[in-house]
Amino acid sequence: MRIGKMQVVPMLLVAFLLPFIMSCSNDSGVSGDLSEGEILYQVSYPDIDADGALVMMLPEELKITFKDHKMKTSFKTAAGILKMEVISDAEKYEMINTIEIFGDQYGVIIDSAADFRLGHSLGNFNAEQTEEIVEMAGKSVRKVNLFFEGDSAPKTIYVSDEFGVVDPNWATIYGAIQGMLMEYEIEHYDILMHLKAADIRLKAIEDEEFMVDEDCKFLTQLEFDAFVRDNLKILLEDL
Repeated sequence: MRIGKMQVVPMLLVAFLLPFIMSCSNDSGVSGDLSEGEILYQVSYPDIDADGALVMMLPEELKITFKDHKMKTSFKTAAGILKMEVISDAEKYEMINTIEIFGDQYGVIIDSAADFRLGHSLGNFNAEQTEEIVEMAGKSVRKVNLFFEGDSAPKTIYVSDEFGVVDPNWATIYGAIQGMLMEYEIEHYDILMHLKAADIRLKAIEDEEFMVDEDCKFLTQLEFDAFVRDNLKILLEDL
């Protein structure tokens, strides 16, 4: 199952990143009053040449749609060739990861947080809460310092306590952090991504937003990983 390298493979780098992008709330489930809407994040790549061909293929914006205990992270590449979605249900503790390429959609159902953490390069950390408050996307957000094992300096993230989303972070390594992530970095397969909330749209969200297309071709976790890894290998050989 191979896809043409010149058209699709560069975008498949992101296929390994999206499942680890899901934002978070607190351990008790609900932190604030904003329980339905969308957050748009600006995406940048600190370790990739901003003028290079690869970064031009990667998405500049990522959207998170949320409603109560459900959440969907989605983006499209600049050319619209590839579409990624991750749907999370905190009540079922289930996530569905899908990749759509030239109209063909492939998916995998994962019902264990451990499956998402496997291979995650950030590792374990200790969180230090601070009293520093700044404004971001029209919301007051607080600074949190994260001390990762082996790092001499902390990484800084910003979170908001104004959201009432039910535990959308159950499958990420940020589960211990209280509040919705508004600015943070993730790294996977040597690609560092910086996400910063740029716009918040409070609106009614239909339940259909969190449904997968009926023609989606579901794979096992091993099959899904093999599909992405096989095409990723083609890219790496050409870099």
